[in-house]
Amino acid sequence: MKLMVKESLIKNLSADVLVIPVFSDIENNEKLFLELDNVLNKLLTRTIYENKSIAEDGKLHLFYATNRLKLKRVLLAGLGKIDELDAEKIRLFGGKLAGYCKANSLLDVSFLGFGYNLKNLAIDDASQALIEGFLLGNYSYAEFKTEDNGKKGGKKKKEIQSLLFVPQVKSDVKLIDKVLKECEVVCRSVTLVRDLVNKPSNIITPALYTKEIKKAFTKTKVKVKVLEESAIKKEKMNCILNVAKGSVEKPKLVVLTYSPPKAKKTIAFVGKGVTFDAGGINLKPSQWLANMKQDMGGSAAVVGVMKAVAELKLPVKLVGVLPLVENMPGGKALKTGDVIVAANGKTIEVENTDAEGRLILADALHYATRFKPNYLVDVATLTGAAAVALGSKCTSLMGNDQELIDGLLKASKETHELAWQLPMFKEYDDDIKSDIADIKNLGARGEAGVIAGGVFLKNFIGDNKWAHIDIGATAWTDRPRPYVSKGATGYPVRMLVKWLKEL
Repeated sequence: MKLMVKESLIKNLSADVLVIPVFSDIENNEKLFLELDNVLNKLLTRTIYENKSIAEDGKLHLFYATNRLKLKRVLLAGLGKIDELDAEKIRLFGGKLAGYCKANSLLDVSFLGFGYNLKNLAIDDASQALIEGFLLGNYSYAEFKTEDNGKKGGKKKKEIQSLLFVPQVKSDVKLIDKVLKECEVVCRSVTLVRDLVNKPSNIITPALYTKEIKKAFTKTKVKVKVLEESAIKKEKMNCILNVAKGSVEKPKLVVLTYSPPKAKKTIAFVGKGVTFDAGGINLKPSQWLANMKQDMGGSAAVVGVMKAVAELKLPVKLVGVLPLVENMPGGKALKTGDVIVAANGKTIEVENTDAEGRLILADALHYATRFKPNYLVDVATLTGAAAVALGSKCTSLMGNDQELIDGLLKASKETHELAWQLPMFKEYDDDIKSDIADIKNLGARGEAGVIAGGVFLKNFIGDNKWAHIDIGATAWTDRPRPYVSKGATGYPVRMLVKWLKEL
């Protein structure tokens, strides 16, 4: 999709549709319509006076334009009361607008900016929310849909070709142009994450996933290093090796490095990359197996964040450590009751082979500490308990440094990729004590499953300031929203990029 922003007279626009935001506060529409052709101004003003429901939140009303304009159609987009408008409402509206335009073959879209009409939002924040919602709402995964992608004789589905943002105030052009370029980078990275997670597990094995990661960074300054099984053995990463040994697919450890010259901080990200999780010997029930391709969502999120940061040229050094494995119930698979010696020397009793994510993260976290980061952050689809704790709309967050946690929570609120801090009291340490090893990979049965995962990982972070982000409930959705389609969500890329910008 081509994205543009420029000042333009309405009479000169030749798009399929001009989208005009309207409010239930009538006087604000009168100010807005002064920018329009006189005939169109009178028509729209009279229409809203006669039918005020058009301006209600979420209502869309399509008109054919007058002969005096080059435009084909005008779409009145109701946003309700200005005083009740916030960034998330605009984001949702942007997603709904993209869906409406695709469904009605409105492929060249112009949007008349908010300008002086808003009261509670700065113009750049409002514009960012609109563009984010529109770009993310335009997403669909159709790689294997022959009727959508034109393969094998299928008819290629029409996609939105352009979005032109027309500010009402001339001085806003440069400001919105900057916002638009940043939004395009971040949303493209979210799209990359969604694509990676949506791909079936026979397309994203550890080896094939490694190739996709290399491809993603070909034109960036991110260096990609791959540790094969022999190198993983030399690093004594027995947790990764043991989880992988039930599969014919060999494990990989991918290390990403972005080192801009003016970087003052180093952030290390660790992302869980289980390309398919059958549960191992503790085989998952059949109803839970269908979506286990998404168990590499944490690693994909790290890929997306690092790609966005590299393209935005943020002055922060980033390291990404991605352990990639399959967790399968083969003849050589890890067994319950086995004891593993992790890379940092800790001994772990395996109480459940389906708690494999924390095992591979243990070795990867320890590996990441060698980069001496200012902050160490892991992202993982770690527990099903995350959905029990907070539902599917909120990510679980915990760690050992409150300043770090507060920064992530602030970014979460601003991007509406919601997160909530869970406690890590010392008393929880007892839940993962083992009778025969230092620790075990499962907590007290039926209790604080999310927290037990975090408490386990705490044993492998050294003295680093650390945060654990459990996206087990938010990396995937079966209940789509206007800018979050069914399937992979791309969480928490926007949150993490926002946090890194603040740093």
